[in-house]
Amino acid sequence: MIPRRLRIRNFLSYRDCEVDLTGLRLAVLCGPNGNGKSALLDAMTWALWGEGRGRLEDDRIHLGEQDMLVDFEFEASGDLFQVVRKRTRGKASGSLEFLQVNPEGGRTSLTGNVVSETQAEIIRKLRMDYDTFVNSAFIAQGRANEFTKKRPADRKEVFRNVLGLERYQEVAEAAGERRKDAVSALKELERNVGEASQEVATLPALEKELVELGSERTGLEPDSRRLEEHVLELRQAASEHDRLKKDALSAMRNVETLRTTTGDLEKAIARFEAELEGLRSKLARAAEIRDGYERLQCLREQEQALSAAQQKGQSLQDVIANADTRVSVERARIEGELDRARRDLVNARELESTLEALRGEDRRIANELSAVERMVASAETGAEEAEKRRRKASEAKGLAERIRDENAALKERESQLDEAEANCPICLRELSPGDVDHVRVEYAREREHMRARFEEAKGERARLLDQADALTAEATSTRDNARRQETLLRQRERELAARLPAAEEAERAIPVLHQAVDALAAVLDAEEFALEARAERGDALARLAEVGYDAHAHAALRQQMAGLVGADADYQGLLVAEERADSAAKQLARERSEFQTRGCELTKAEAALVRAHAALALAEDVQPRLDEAQENLSAVRRRDSELALHMGQLQARRDALVVRQSQVELDMERMQGLKEEDSVFGDLAKAFGRDGIQAMLIDQSLPRVEHTANDMLDRMTGGRIHVNLATQRQSASGKITETLDIRISDEIGTRDYEMYSGGEAFRVDFALRIALARLLAERAGATLPTLIIDEGFGSQDAEGIDRLVQAITAIQDEFRLILVVTHIEELKERFERRIEVTKDHPRGSLARVI
Repeated sequence: MIPRRLRIRNFLSYRDCEVDLTGLRLAVLCGPNGNGKSALLDAMTWALWGEGRGRLEDDRIHLGEQDMLVDFEFEASGDLFQVVRKRTRGKASGSLEFLQVNPEGGRTSLTGNVVSETQAEIIRKLRMDYDTFVNSAFIAQGRANEFTKKRPADRKEVFRNVLGLERYQEVAEAAGERRKDAVSALKELERNVGEASQEVATLPALEKELVELGSERTGLEPDSRRLEEHVLELRQAASEHDRLKKDALSAMRNVETLRTTTGDLEKAIARFEAELEGLRSKLARAAEIRDGYERLQCLREQEQALSAAQQKGQSLQDVIANADTRVSVERARIEGELDRARRDLVNARELESTLEALRGEDRRIANELSAVERMVASAETGAEEAEKRRRKASEAKGLAERIRDENAALKERESQLDEAEANCPICLRELSPGDVDHVRVEYAREREHMRARFEEAKGERARLLDQADALTAEATSTRDNARRQETLLRQRERELAARLPAAEEAERAIPVLHQAVDALAAVLDAEEFALEARAERGDALARLAEVGYDAHAHAALRQQMAGLVGADADYQGLLVAEERADSAAKQLARERSEFQTRGCELTKAEAALVRAHAALALAEDVQPRLDEAQENLSAVRRRDSELALHMGQLQARRDALVVRQSQVELDMERMQGLKEEDSVFGDLAKAFGRDGIQAMLIDQSLPRVEHTANDMLDRMTGGRIHVNLATQRQSASGKITETLDIRISDEIGTRDYEMYSGGEAFRVDFALRIALARLLAERAGATLPTLIIDEGFGSQDAEGIDRLVQAITAIQDEFRLILVVTHIEELKERFERRIEVTKDHPRGSLARVI
């Protein structure tokens, strides 16, 4: 992975910063502690793997902001990629976008459906996860010994990941799973074969039962044919009886229909006779009815003339009423506008009276918001100071641990003085009893000195932690107080923003409202409104006097017409009676003729009904005998169907058993194949497992790591220290166990890594990390990868720093980019290119390539 461009927004101490790393080969990332050097590297690891400093994701969001974003471009395996990771405070998860940048500048999305799929694709393109990265190519601040401090078994696991042996482990696990599947399938087949063999044993008994059922079905055939012939004869006799029954029923229905028809004809004759009598009575009053109708028509003509005059007068009354309404409406409208204008004027004066107070409140809110911003900046400074105290406390803890280790080594050397022949730990010559006492005194004095240093380191650590806790608590309290004050001020600011414009607008509106009130009052006082309606009303009053309508005469005429209200109906009835009288007489004659015809037909139908009943009485009803015969035939057929169904089931079962018998033979062959798979996949799982090919590849790679590390140590220590990696050790019980021990040789002898501390331990850490980084480059197929060293010089003296710089310079051609991070001012001058990190409270941390 080769960094190319990094853009950060609201991440840790950065607000908005972009850094172009293109063209850098060997550079130093420098700046005072707390300015954001490590945060720049955290942005890279967070973008790639979602990992970095801080236990909670939201802790990485810049104080006072709601979201953060890192946009990172990098090169891997010759291709250029872009990853954009975002997060919003309080949300369960963020977003992750992964793109491949084409040579022409276009982008192809490699983003998965979910974040986990996208993260897996990034790891696949990088060919490493976060743990492998921080244990090899990235020597993070305070984690230079990330690999060497691990337990021996864990070191081997990191080594396994660096070599990319996951595929071998996957093959071993897959072979193990295939072996489990084979064993499981074998057990299942053995159980199935046992069960199938028991079922196949029932096949002879099933064949015998099929033969017996076939014989019974053959014996049922004669009975079935005899019963079928008997049922056919009875069905013919029953059919003849049904025919005679239907003839009798038809004759009876015909008689009933004719009786109903003659009854209806009698009723119709009576109805026509009554109607004819009414018509003759109305025709006798014809002269009286016509006279009343003519008088009614004359009165109607007179009433129409009076109605026309009334309608004309009513139209003019409507015009007068309409004009009065329009005048009233216009008056009410003007009075309403006048009332609204007066209320608006009162409200505007009230708002104008609050204007000065609102402007003063606006100035006070602006001043208080500036004070809140200063509180937030103070809290950030306190948090950074607390982080510095904790780093110093960590350094004090490391010093205490190194003193404790040195004390343990001193006790070990002192215990050697109890041996019969004690030797000097420096020149190795044999010590006399007096020399032993002298050495013991020196050891005691040195232990006392160590104890004092240890207590001093512990006290310093406790003091620094107390200071850090106090600073953190104060910063947290200040931030919380600032947030509360800002919330209240923003609320007041929103309320003021709603009130202030209204007061300013009221100040401008008061003169306009004065003019409107005066103008409306003048219009009402002078009655200068609805002039057109007033003119229409006067004209309508004059025309109404010219009409001359007599309402009393009109009422008397209508009373006369009411006395003749039935004349129209009587006249219309007379006309109908004149038309209907002749046709009603003819219809009555037709109904009487039809009645005589239907009477003759009824007599004949009653005689036919008597003859049908006589024939039905002579025929026999065979239905009960037919039902019995059909039931017997159905019983025989049901038994035959039951036998056929049972035989079909037995035949299907027999066929299934024959197939099962063949399947048992095939399963026996499969069982033999599964036994062979069990053996083969067991051997594969062992061969590709941790103790097989993987152990062999690790053993082959260790010499390269040792050679690279020792080459670096030669440059940094002048050949004084040599490292050896051992993959096996003998336990207390004498058993050989797998491990990855680090043994270091110097002018005193060979000791475990844990016996070293301070500058020498860091040199060993650094040498091993360089060796792992080079091995990682070989594994990834890249000849010039990246190496990042974050604050790795704090434990070195001047000579140690010179040797480290020389070693880094010597290997720079093997990497595409080496980035050294330090806060030591004089060290940054040792490098030609540098990235300077500064911090400005309003703008946050800024990085600039020089």
